[in-house]
Amino acid sequence: MIISAAAFTAAFIGMVFALVKVHRFYRGAGFSLDKARKEFSDGVMADRNVQQAASGAARAAASAAATHAMNQATQGGRY
Repeated sequence: MIISAAAFTAAFIGMVFALVKVHRFYRGAGFSLDKARKEFSDGVMADRNVQQAASGAARAAASAAATHAMNQATQGGRY
């Protein structure tokens, strides 16, 4: 039990160290959240494949929610 706790603690410390290192690199290079948002909207969200995947996922989620609601309503009861 002590060994697994030590391993998880070491992993956590490593992740925090990596996060701090990336954060310092990101800030040191002159990046900002506004630049990141613009890059995300211009790069990722402008991609047609990403738009189609997001649209398909939203359509499937809405369809599943509607089907679930209709099944619950036709079974006659709240529970």
